Amino acid sequence: MTLPDRIAALLTAVENPATPPLSPEEITALLEELVEQAHWLARRPMDWFDESGPYDEEERESYFATDQLHQTKLLAHLILLKQRHAATFSPPDQARLETTAQSLCVRARFVCDAHQFYDPEPYLQALAVLRFLGNHDIQQDFEDAAHEWIFHEWGCGAHLSHRDELLTLLSLFLTLDTNPPRLASALFQRLIRLEENIACIYGYIDEEDATFRKELHTAEDTLFAIFARLGLAEHLPPFVAYTQDELLIPCFDGAVARMYRTPKGVLKTYSHHPLIPKKAVGLPPYMAVSCYSENVREGFSRWTPGLAGMWETWTLQRGGVALALRSGMDRSFDYWHRPDYRHPIVHCHVLCLSHPDKASCDPKGPTIQIRTPQLVLPGSSSLRVLLWAISMEGPIENEPTVAPARVIPSVPRRRGEEAWDIDWVLPGGLWKVRVDPLAKEPLCGR
Repeated sequence: MTLPDRIAALLTAVENPATPPLSPEEITALLEELVEQAHWLARRPMDWFDESGPYDEEERESYFATDQLHQTKLLAHLILLKQRHAATFSPPDQARLETTAQSLCVRARFVCDAHQFYDPEPYLQALAVLRFLGNHDIQQDFEDAAHEWIFHEWGCGAHLSHRDELLTLLSLFLTLDTNPPRLASALFQRLIRLEENIACIYGYIDEEDATFRKELHTAEDTLFAIFARLGLAEHLPPFVAYTQDELLIPCFDGAVARMYRTPKGVLKTYSHHPLIPKKAVGLPPYMAVSCYSENVREGFSRWTPGLAGMWETWTLQRGGVALALRSGMDRSFDYWHRPDYRHPIVHCHVLCLSHPDKASCDPKGPTIQIRTPQLVLPGSSSLRVLLWAISMEGPIENEPTVAPARVIPSVPRRRGEEAWDIDWVLPGGLWKVRVDPLAKEPLCGR
């Protein structure tokens, strides 16, 4: 039995009087493992639950163990044990539990004081630690962050990739806090509606891919069973099915995530990625564009960047067709990966605008790949600028017309920073766009 399963068994035992109690030795052994993991978490660097993997073998093993635990659930288990069942443990174990809680509070205070609202998950984790493990007053901190998330959106996209974690943390405030933050319920309901709207777009609201509401209703998971007994369902908004084919989701700093449902699947883009000037936890660069097919359930088509390079991506989308501009100093591959090329529902075409005479593109097989390493010359620092056309509406049969664009002549430009006017007939109609790597919006209509 894995550590998460054993902790769940402990919670089940102490929450349900009908369950045979665990022995004091079993409780102590579980607490030792939980304390060890919690102490490791407290030693993490500034990002607290940072995704950058450790390097020595001991740290690496502990990192993967923590990843397996699902960090947010680990924290929720620790909070539930201390809040509701501290008396279950022996006095020495209670003291160890308190020491662990205080060490986590030191790190959490540091995270809160940084006010990095664009990273909602670690910020909510820190607030939960301070409130439930340190009994701190976090009302104003919570309200400042909630206003940021409600009126300026959810930062780096955590509301798209880490909804379950955010909902779990908000559930702690709604069920355990005797004086819950004023806007906790509003945030919870916004995320529930977003999750269910996305589920409707992808067409699995009534299938095997469960939503938070369904998990709470079935209560098969120990944590959800506890939330259900504590009355979390009272905070759920009424379910309203989303019936439109397009869903627009605002993100940090004016960026927009678009999802469009076609008869063959769903095309999703971010208008600009990355969304923040630091590594976006949970939203790696390759998720700037993704396709989901009803016929290929085993995976997504998505951007896959080369080695450790970093590209910026801007997109324009009309229904099931999109243009994606990729720009960066990356010296490795840039390619579009299809989950199964036997089902060619996603059609791609790529232009290498920065080095058109040196680029090569392989449109066959499971990937469409532009080979950029051969473009690198000794001492070269020029941009790599690639324009991708992606279609779920049919094949791309026409070549684009590319002409130099009129730009401000006083702006010095290196190789790869040229501006272009492009006309491209794609499925559904003509696209007239301008590509200018030095502009505020490097890809825009004209």
